[in-house]
Amino acid sequence: MEKVKVRTYLPTVPLPLVSEGREEIRTERLILRPFTPGVLEDMHSLRTQREVMDSSRRGLTDKDLAETLEHISPVLPPNDATTYRWVIYEAQTGNFVGSGGFTIFCESMGWPEIGYMLKKEYWGRGYATEFLCAWLEAWWKLPRSEVEIEVAKGTIEEDTPVVGADGVRVVSKDRVVALVVEHNNSSRRVLEKAGFRQATLLTEMNNRAGLEGTEITSFGFVATAPEKDI
Repeated sequence: MEKVKVRTYLPTVPLPLVSEGREEIRTERLILRPFTPGVLEDMHSLRTQREVMDSSRRGLTDKDLAETLEHISPVLPPNDATTYRWVIYEAQTGNFVGSGGFTIFCESMGWPEIGYMLKKEYWGRGYATEFLCAWLEAWWKLPRSEVEIEVAKGTIEEDTPVVGADGVRVVSKDRVVALVVEHNNSSRRVLEKAGFRQATLLTEMNNRAGLEGTEITSFGFVATAPEKDI
């Protein structure tokens, strides 16, 4: 995949810390709360649902609490300084719904990558779209600093201006990306409803049990920050 170097703006690190009162996010039907060690059992209940993990790129359920802790540790404090991930609850009942947000930069596309997972009993209610729109609104409002990064060429406009002899392109509005395995049509529709567009098609090695060594196709989606003063 062809990449280009860009000069852009990304949220300033450290991000708002849980210990300093990272505020929860409320929508009409949901409450988004920061990750803390107390979410371990809820996350285990999510990551052991076969239907949920079948829709993920990993494709495997967690075998025990220790494995779940291993997977959520990258977003627990003190790693909240560089991650922006949330636990999702129903506002009316307080029931655990799922999780989502930013953990890593997408290796193939270069931009911050968002991911999300909802328990199967909450599918089809519009919660994923509601979460994603709320998360994006909060993400775009974070303070920003100028950076230079390499990104997939397909994630920026063809006429993006080049400055300097080193060919750096100036991207005034930063992006967020998401990867969806080709069979996950529901997640593709959620991303499109939230304003993402398909930018790339990726072929990766499959790490699913019994399918190791085969290839799996994923769609790369990108959302662009709205117009605002930086």
